[in-house]
Amino acid sequence: MIGLAEGRDVSGYDVDVKPSGDDALDPLVTASSLLISLQKAKYPGDFAFIARLRSDYRNIGEALQSRGYYDGQVIITVTLAGKAPIDAKDPHLLDYLRAAGQDSQRHINISVVKGDVFEIGTIAFFSPFHLSRVTRKRRRDRKRMASPGAAPSPCRRLRRRVSG
Repeated sequence: MIGLAEGRDVSGYDVDVKPSGDDALDPLVTASSLLISLQKAKYPGDFAFIARLRSDYRNIGEALQSRGYYDGQVIITVTLAGKAPIDAKDPHLLDYLRAAGQDSQRHINISVVKGDVFEIGTIAFFSPFHLSRVTRKRRRDRKRMASPGAAPSPCRRLRRRVSG
């Protein structure tokens, strides 16, 4: 658990990151959390605190994706003393924080549900020579169709019949 510095007179929050079961993922989750990196700073106010919470959804989600967990979920809950926990995405979070006041200690739980690991199957590379050869053939065909002796395309014939 990562907590507050002792003897701090400013109200703040502490953060608890639940282990995910992937030893390579857990340090990424901790390092990508804005809440953890700015924890020692003075409490920013409720609006900025909510912005930190919401940015952690994105940051930790990107950490999950960097390990191949594209189907993973980030769960962040906020708990105030004597109150039930509330999800950080809850639209009533601001009211919840304001009802407790600025002096109340906030406890944040961060957990991740990894989901399945996505892996790349087959990667195929095409040579630039092959692509340029196809492009040259298309250009040659267009020139043939544009020449005066070329037969009109089926689309042109259809337009002539409809209009004439």
